[in-house]
Amino acid sequence: MTAFAAEKNERWLLEKAEAAVQANVMRKAVRYYEQRLAMYSFSKSTEAVKLILAQGYYFSNKQQKAIHLLNDVIASNADSD
Repeated sequence: MTAFAAEKNERWLLEKAEAAVQANVMRKAVRYYEQRLAMYSFSKSTEAVKLILAQGYYFSNKQQKAIHLLNDVIASNADSD
């Protein structure tokens, strides 16, 4: 996949996820954010996605997945301090 195609795909996934959040369809939002997260290694951008995804998991009654993601973000921030 070219850089342009990857960026376009990422934008599409984020737009779909944001629309799902606005419509309060958290399961659909979680699916889009999971796809976006799978595309990239950890960065500040993926940190934000992990936080949003954790919120989606929480509201979709998947609290254990939410806790795991939040702990991952906390650990990565502790490493960077």
